Amino acid sequence: MSERSHATAAVSNRNLYQRMAKDSKSLTPKALKQISRVSVRRTLEQAVAQSHEAAARAAEYDLLLNREGCRGFLEPESDLERHTSHVSQERLYESSSLYARRGRFRLDFEEVASTRSSQVLRKLARSAASNHVLQQRDGYRARYSASSRVLILAGRRNGHIAVLDWRRKRTMAPELFLDEPLRDVIMLHSDGLFATAQQRYVYIYDAVSGAQIHCLRNHGEPQSLGFLRYHLLLLSISATGVLRYSDISNGATVAESPTNLGTPTAMLTTSPYNGVTFTGHHNGTVQLWSPAMATEPLAQILAHPGSGGVSSIATDYAGHLLVTAGASSRHFAVWDMRNLFRPIHTYESRNGGNITSLDISQTGLLAIGHSTGGRVTIWKDFRLERHQSSRALPADARRSRCGRDACQFRRICAV
Repeated sequence: MSERSHATAAVSNRNLYQRMAKDSKSLTPKALKQISRVSVRRTLEQAVAQSHEAAARAAEYDLLLNREGCRGFLEPESDLERHTSHVSQERLYESSSLYARRGRFRLDFEEVASTRSSQVLRKLARSAASNHVLQQRDGYRARYSASSRVLILAGRRNGHIAVLDWRRKRTMAPELFLDEPLRDVIMLHSDGLFATAQQRYVYIYDAVSGAQIHCLRNHGEPQSLGFLRYHLLLLSISATGVLRYSDISNGATVAESPTNLGTPTAMLTTSPYNGVTFTGHHNGTVQLWSPAMATEPLAQILAHPGSGGVSSIATDYAGHLLVTAGASSRHFAVWDMRNLFRPIHTYESRNGGNITSLDISQTGLLAIGHSTGGRVTIWKDFRLERHQSSRALPADARRSRCGRDACQFRRICAV
């Protein structure tokens, strides 16, 4: 027999022994002793030992898997302790890993930034406080980039803009003071570009140098911005309720969609799953728009009639759920995108006034900002039945009316 035949036979025998080793019931120590051939018995004993060792390691590593219901949530120890709202961010910070601690920092513009922040962030806080940018409570809007590396802060009153590389705790560009109202800001397809909705037009800036690159004059009186990163489409909705799509690669206007409902009451929301745009209006309706069908909305939902309009809209990353909140109520509704005739569930949040903002993270957590009380509550399992829904940790935020955005790939929420 040739060497190749011997090698092939050895491989086939080894595979046979491994398959036999998986059947632990037949390969008991008593059964192994009955094998007369010594080489076969030793090979099977080694295979059985390796199989048992692999099973033990798999049982140990199973605790580290990121499965549903095992993502590090706070759970009460007893039925009497229903909520975890008494746990502060400081206690979480002390019990978190070093990797999780890096994402937490605080900018106190009214006094001085937290001592955990770097010198650059403290300098940024002092400069903003000296210019009296944060005189009103809802003065800033926070947005993360698609890569989650860049955090942009935009002051709505005087147009103060700061672009932060929050992982390195440094500013990427010189601070901008536009000296005019700034209604919205959004990062574009790269970390080096961002767009602003200013008093008259939409502008595009370089995030590294802070230089103005473009002025989109066809986007007049913008109230809110959105961006479809896979289509390179920048969209805005005006004070008259006109939704406009522009291609940032060539500057052409792709579509203009009049909503015929006046000034929107909710910020623009785009689905990361299919790129559908959601607009909220004063009569409690939510419209679904696509640039491929610009003349009329894809669907229209009467979500919150008689509640003073829609205050906020959020969608999950899978494109299955839609969450809406009324402007003058504490209720929010959860909708199934496959059936928009009635909501799945309607909840009431009793943790601090009317709901002003909503956002859903990649892990399926719902963050709710409230108008009074300075609270941001985190809801878990809100898509399940009403009695199974639970409220997790509320953040120690005293400015919940500020912009709030969840960071992708990290369990961080900027308030």
